[in-house]
Formats: sequence, structure tokens, C-alpha cells
Amino acid sequence: MQRFNFQYRLALVIWALSGLGLQATAETLPAEISFTSVAEIEQGLSVKQVEASQKFLSVELDNSKVAVNLPLPQIDLDNKAVVERVTSVTDLENLAPPTDRWVGRPELTSLFNLNSRSIAQSPPDSAPSENSKESPKEPTPPPPDITLDSFVTDFSYQSDNFNLVISSVEPSVIFRLANGNKLSIKTGAINLRDQPGFQDVTIYPVRLGWEGNIERANVKAGITLNTFSRLPSAVGFDAGVSIPVLPNLIVGASFERTPMKYAPSTLEIPGTTTYSAYGPNLLWLIDRDTSLFSFISFIDINDGNSGSISFTKLKRNFGQFSVAGNVVTTSYAKDSAPFIFTPQDFMIYNGELGWQGDLTDFLNLRAQVNLGEQRLRGEWTNALYYEFQLTAKLSPTADAFINYSFGKLSQITYFRAATGADDLYSRTLIVGQLRFRF
Repeated sequence: MQRFNFQYRLALVIWALSGLGLQATAETLPAEISFTSVAEIEQGLSVKQVEASQKFLSVELDNSKVAVNLPLPQIDLDNKAVVERVTSVTDLENLAPPTDRWVGRPELTSLFNLNSRSIAQSPPDSAPSENSKESPKEPTPPPPDITLDSFVTDFSYQSDNFNLVISSVEPSVIFRLANGNKLSIKTGAINLRDQPGFQDVTIYPVRLGWEGNIERANVKAGITLNTFSRLPSAVGFDAGVSIPVLPNLIVGASFERTPMKYAPSTLEIPGTTTYSAYGPNLLWLIDRDTSLFSFISFIDINDGNSGSISFTKLKRNFGQFSVAGNVVTTSYAKDSAPFIFTPQDFMIYNGELGWQGDLTDFLNLRAQVNLGEQRLRGEWTNALYYEFQLTAKLSPTADAFINYSFGKLSQITYFRAATGADDLYSRTLIVGQLRFRF
């Protein structure tokens, strides 16, 4: 029964996605786009990003590559808020076409900036005088090969109804190359503790990442060395690609191979410590206030079991308010309950109501609540989720956010007998980020 506690989260965290949505930090986005701030996080969103070590999805949106005059809707894209997930979907960062395809022609704009008085001073047919000739300009020095782009620190604290506590602090440094590509180094510590029947584990991950554009596609790849306090080290890989096939439609795909870094129990069960997750995703900006995000992730576990997880979110904005519908499904070839949560037929649907607005000129608040139902082993029970997030613009080059959320799935008959728990799953999560740009 103890081992059930956290393998169980492989699907339950997807429920959190249906509540959180796919969030992205909005303080970096231009006002014309008006994305809902978070996190993703996007995710990170790079929301991607904000990062809770227990979530499946990391999505983020980089505003620097989104056309500023497109009729883009407000979208909750999951905060980079989250890392090394079972269904890590590509961060949707730098997705949209280059802005120079959509903004005004700069060479035409410059015609209106000419100094008319300087034109009138010289007759059109006279040769310029010696004094009027400009001295040759010094050649512009080439940009440095590598510069410091930003410094980000992510932190999180989580507790659940099985007494498991997970806390993390993960700083990262991002460098920008002369060609626009990015290199990143992320490290830190993730502590998994207080799970009954298991010793605490601390993970020290070191991830080396690369991001760049190949033609219209944005590509990301990384390799992570996970060093454990009392277990053998393990290496993980991740990669993702996203392509704007239309100005308002982005498609992508992702792959991840990683240990199950969700609890001491998942790390100690022989044969199930590592899994692979891969699949496509899409973001459709239907109109200025309506968006659709969807993905499906196929999962292969070392014990031979396999399955899939899907998520779909349809959202509509009404000024500062928003409504959305979310659907999550999970299906595995083999149901290993109660030791591992790999259901053959699991679904959650809910409705979402949200609000976001500025409290001051530098402080933004977002609140949301989700109510719905889950279906497991043919039984329907209630699902509740709510969250609050404060985002602060600390200076022109520094910003931060903190997010508090709580969610609960009501218990069903089978798991009440197997675990003795009053709730199928409940969780409190605090996620935050501090970012400096250079």
C-alpha cells in the first residue's frame, strides 16, 4: 500500500494540469498580446519554468517571437512552472513567425523621419560642400560570441494526503550566442521526504540545454545527470520541436526519457524507475479571445507497461474574466493498482472560471477555480481545484511570481479499501520564481 502512494501521482498530476492549465509568465509579454500571466510558466511555461517538480507538463511562450499585431487571445499556458515531467511537452517557446513578417515596413517609416529643414538648405542640383560631407563611420564591432542572457531561480513546496513532502530550489543560468541560440545550465536540489515506509531521498540534477531555430522550427534539447543521495545516478534526455504552420496555429512534438522523480517509492521499485514519454501537441489561436491547446503523450515504462495521457483545454476570455473547459484522459495496457496507478480508463472533466488584473502598476493578481468530476473504475466522484498567483515587476530587468494552489479528488470505493485514505488524492502546492535579465 505504501508504494501506491506516489506512483499514483503519474495520473493525478494530470488532474492538476486540468486545473492549472498551461500557464506562461505574462510580465514579459507585450501589452498587445495580453496573455494571462502565471507561471508554464511555458510554462514556461521558459513558463515554462516556473517549475514544479511534480507536474507532467512544461510549457512556455516566448513573446519575443510572437507577432505583436496578431489578434492573439489570452491563454493560460503552463508555467515553465514545472520540470522533468512524465508528459513533458515542448515548451512552445519562440513559436510564432518572426515579427518582421507582421510589423510595419521600417524603411517606409523612416521616410517620415527625415529632417525637412536639412533638405531645404541644399539646392537639389548643387554638389555638397566639403563641410557637409560626413566623415566615414567606424565599423560596428561584431557581437560577442556569448553573452549572459538571464539568471532564474525556481522553487517549490508540495505536500499531499499521503504525508509526502517535496521541496526544491533550482537555479539556472542562460547564455545567448551570437547567432541567437541559447545555452543553459540548471542545477539545484529536490528533496523527497516523510513518505511512510521509505527513507528520504535528495536529488541533485544538472541539466545542460540548447535552444535554437532551424528554419521556422524552434528546437530544444537537453541532457540531465541526476545524482541521488542514496541511490545510483541516472541520466535523462529531453527534446522538443515547435513549428508555426499558420500565423495562428502552432504544432509541436516532444520526447523525454527520465527517472520517476516523484517519490522515494517510485525510485525504489525495481523495473519501473525509468520511463519514456513522447507525442504531439498543438496550440490554435482561434480568435482574439478564444484558444485551444491539446496534447497526447505516449508512455513506456521499464516494467513493460505502456499507456497514454491526453489533455485538451478550450478557453474564452471576457475582459479580465475567463471561462474554460478541460478534459484529461489516461489509459494503460495493464492496471497495476493498488501498487502503481496505471488505470485502463481514467477521465477528468471540469469547468474553469478565472480572473486576472493589476493591483498596482507593478503587481498583478490571477485567481481561478475549477469544479468537475472524475471517472475511475466506473465510479464518478467530485474534483475541486483553485489557485492564486501574484506576479511582480521588481525592476526593468527583474520580475518574480509566487503561486499557491490546492486540489482534491474525492475517494472511490476500491482505493478507499486499498489505502484507507479519505480522499483519492489531495495536494497543496506553492511554486515561485525570481528572474533577472541582462
